[in-house]
Amino acid sequence: MNTDSDHFSGNNPTRISSDVPQQSSIRRRSRFTLLNRYEVQAPLGSGGMRDGAVAKDRSLERQVAIRWIRGNLAQSEQAIQRFYKKAKAAAVLNHPNIVRIYDRGSDE
Repeated sequence: MNTDSDHFSGNNPTRISSDVPQQSSIRRRSRFTLLNRYEVQAPLGSGGMRDGAVAKDRSLERQVAIRWIRGNLAQSEQAIQRFYKKAKAAAVLNHPNIVRIYDRGSDE
């Protein structure tokens, strides 16, 4: 499996989840499932308020990139709204060098 972030650029989808259980840091747990659909497999990177990973979409049987709000920020309504606002802004863009947004959700 290629976990290089370049593998997920262009026309490859990105899955968005607003929050995951606080103990589900990908560095502490090697594999876990989000939304009963996405099997997180390997870390992809981190940012100021989020983590990202390679995952398998079990419903459509394809590899995707997924990101979520990290730790205590997942409890902040302001952080969640900002996360969704960025996802909505990216979802209207259509360019080969911009990852498309196909899904968003919340997992407890």
